[in-house]
This record gives sequence, structure tokens and C-alpha cells, in this order.
Amino acid sequence: LGWIGITHQPQLSFNGGDSITVFGGGFSSKSQFFCRFTPSDIGGSNIYKEEPALVLNLRELLCQTPSWIFASSYATFSLWYLISGNKREVNQLLYPVGSTKVFFEGYPSLLGGNLNGPIRGQHKVTLDGNNFGMVDLTPKVRVGDTSCEFTAWLSSTQLICGIPSKHGVEVIADVIISIGPYRVGSRSKAFTFDGPSVSDIHVMKVNATQKTSEWFTIMGMNFLLYDSSPAARTGGTACETTVWYSTSSMSSKNAAGNQDHLPVHMTVDYSSSVSTLSLSFSFDHPEISSAGVFANALQAGSISLSLWGSDFGIAQMSISARNGGTNSESTRWHSYTSVTIRTVRSGMKTKSAQITLGQSRFSTMTELFTSDGLILSSTKVKNSAYGQLV
Repeated sequence: LGWIGITHQPQLSFNGGDSITVFGGGFSSKSQFFCRFTPSDIGGSNIYKEEPALVLNLRELLCQTPSWIFASSYATFSLWYLISGNKREVNQLLYPVGSTKVFFEGYPSLLGGNLNGPIRGQHKVTLDGNNFGMVDLTPKVRVGDTSCEFTAWLSSTQLICGIPSKHGVEVIADVIISIGPYRVGSRSKAFTFDGPSVSDIHVMKVNATQKTSEWFTIMGMNFLLYDSSPAARTGGTACETTVWYSTSSMSSKNAAGNQDHLPVHMTVDYSSSVSTLSLSFSFDHPEISSAGVFANALQAGSISLSLWGSDFGIAQMSISARNGGTNSESTRWHSYTSVTIRTVRSGMKTKSAQITLGQSRFSTMTELFTSDGLILSSTKVKNSAYGQLV
């Protein structure tokens, strides 16, 4: 009984499962044989991997290679058999014992194709590739710099990864697969994260008041699984505060303003994970309700007239007014609900008033006040050569 050498394909994968044929003599089908692989860089023979051999005939055995995850890619081959309940090494003929070595090569690899998942995490993706192990070797997967929440082995070509939540500037990440500490494969920019997305804005009314802050709810998806100190802006102005509720909802308290159709920008963390919903937010226009107690002015103009209403702004900011079709001589802002205008000369009996904030926000109220017309108080008759003059 003895063996001489082995033959195998030119490249043996660390993944295992490759065939090795052993040549020798005295291989009885009634005996049990084992192919043993011992790491070349480890002293002694207590650490090894072993696979059962199949007896083909008296001169040939067939065995398969194991998965090889040791630091050294070289292994010393030896043949063993079972006798009286103990394993004994079969002598190698013609060559010194320990001289036959095999080399395991390769690394886990990921097939092409984009992998994708939400930035909030809690999502499973299937990784297709090669050399993931013929058996479960407890593989590990990282997406970018963060380990998957779990990694499940399915086969030598498939793994399942529970993707981690992601924050930071990068939304495209490398995927790294580790089979043991020494067999590592990766693919650059293999994974993309879906960032936050705003789908709707819920407010108590369509617009928000210019004077006071109003709470509004931002609806969407991928707002992360935890409060990451999100922030929102209406147009170019940051909201006073933003409160995270869930991965699909948060509320913000807007700052005062006076513009229409502003975009709402939302940042879910300190990075650039930003989503924008365009033309989604407007502030109330000014509204005139009355012209004070005495809604009457002289036709000659230059009379101060108080206008009452709402949303006249929270400060003096480019406010102007017209009475009738003519700009008022002057406009003075008093408060959010009151301005004073100085009327201009006009021959119209009944007049409207218009308040304008900025360039495009205005309010008009027709027949708001009247102008005193000419009044005939007396007549006088005078004689002349041409008759009586009145």
C-alpha cells in the first residue's frame, strides 16, 4: 500500500470542490481513505483540512479539495487510511514525505450590475458572484465603510446582505466581501443608496402667514430610522426648527416671509443628503379689510388715511400703496395689520386702495373710500350791460 503522486487541474480554487486524482497501489475498496491538506506555514500537523477519498480501482483514488481560508495559499498533501478505528498515514513512494504541495488561489468576486437600496437601511439585497465557499464559511460583507447588518450564505455564487443605513456625503459605495480573514474581494462603486425624497407638504392651510411661524408636515421616504437632526428650508431661509417623526414624516416650523411658490429643501443629516420639492410653499398675500373709521378724503388729496387688514409684513419692507389708479404720495407701515397712506388729488368719487409688498404681492379692495366732490354753497347776481351775470 502506497501512493506516488497526484494530478489535478492547473488552478485549484480556494473555494474548494476541485478534483484531485491520487496514483499508487493497494487501494482496496473495502478500506477508507482520506486526503489531508495541511497549511505549509503552520508547524506540526494538528491543523489541517481533510476530505474522504473515493476508490476508483486498486491504483487510483479520487478526492475533492476543501475550502481554503488560511493565510498561506500553499498546502502539503498527504494520504491517510482508517484501520482499527485509527487513521494512519499512507507512505509516499519515490518522493520524500511532505514534498507534494498544492496551491489554492483566487478570491471572492462580485458580478457586474448595480446594487441599490434605501439610505435608511433595513433592506435585503442578493449578491451574485463567485468563490463564496462550497459551504458556509461565515462570509462578511461591507457596503462602503459599514458592515451589513447581517450576511447569509446561500451558495458558492450567492449571498444575502442586510444593507446598513447610510449617512454622509457619499451615496455610491464599494462592496467588500470577506471569506475568512485572508480571502477578500471587492468591486468599486457597486452600490448606490436612494436618498431622501419629499413627496408632499401638509399644512393647516394652503399658505403660511407672513407674521408668525407655522408648523407644516413633510411627507416622503428614506428619512432614516432615527433622529439625525434633520433640517428644512423654505426657499433660501432655514426653518426655525425641524422635528423627525419617522422614516417617512417630519415637521418643520417656518420662518416669516413674503414670497410665493418656494421650494422646500430637506436635509436628513449633517451631510448633503438633500431632497427638494419645488413650488410647494407660499406665504399669504396682504389683505385689506377696511379704511379705518373715516373712509373719506378730500378730492384735493394730501389726506392721511389708515388702512386696516392683515399680512402687511412684520417690518417696513418696500411697502407701497395706490389709491384709485395713482400711487399714494407716501405710505407708512405701522404693524402687521395697519398702514397709513397719503392720498393724491383725484376727480373720482369712489376709490379703491391697493397694498403692494415687494414686487408681486398685492391686495386690492374696491370702493374702499370716497373723495369729497365740489359743493355749491351760494349764488350772486350782478347787473351788466350784457345782462345779468350769475
